[in-house]
Amino acid sequence: MALNPAPYQVPQQFLKDAETQNYFIRTLHPFLRLAKQNIDTLNTLTEVLTAADTALNTLITDEVKKLDDKVGVVETSLATANADIAALTASLATVNQSIATLAAQVAASSAPTYGTWTPAFLTGSGSVTYSHQSGNWAKVGDILFIDGKIELSGNTAYGTVQITGLPEPIKTGHQGIFSFHYQNYISLYAGLTGYVDGSVIHLREQNATGTENPVFSNTSLTEFNGWYIT
Repeated sequence: MALNPAPYQVPQQFLKDAETQNYFIRTLHPFLRLAKQNIDTLNTLTEVLTAADTALNTLITDEVKKLDDKVGVVETSLATANADIAALTASLATVNQSIATLAAQVAASSAPTYGTWTPAFLTGSGSVTYSHQSGNWAKVGDILFIDGKIELSGNTAYGTVQITGLPEPIKTGHQGIFSFHYQNYISLYAGLTGYVDGSVIHLREQNATGTENPVFSNTSLTEFNGWYIT
């Protein structure tokens, strides 16, 4: 703001004398000129400071706005990150629950179960009578372990021989693994073998060229054990 001081007033009594007037003029004029210069300089400085203040306020306002914008971006990013973390936490909880459920299912399916069954012969023709029939089974997961014992008391059978009564059928495409102990078969060449098909074990006699139907006597004994996938 420009300074505009009131003009200097010389006392009237001093103005009546021309010499006194000239004295005051000569004496005060330089001071008045210097005062005016100082006032002009002060006005210029005031204008410069006002402009600088305006520029500084503008700069501060711009920087504050930029900072606010950055803070807004950070807050938005933080909110997004928090939402992502919450979603990930929920997904992790779901995964953990699924793992726990699966583990419980695996534990339940892997726990062994046990039971008994009654094996019997199904022949192509004729029939048999029994003095003993017994069997046991144990299941772990989808693998079924079995054993059995069949002893005859009479026989008129011939042709194909199957062991029936299996606790569960075999899985399609599998045959299982079995071993046999036997007594009192007729003309048994090299032992017994067998494989599972559906819910029966096909019993075969090994010979020099392959396999053939076994031939019972009245007191044939067949003991076996093995496993297959259900």
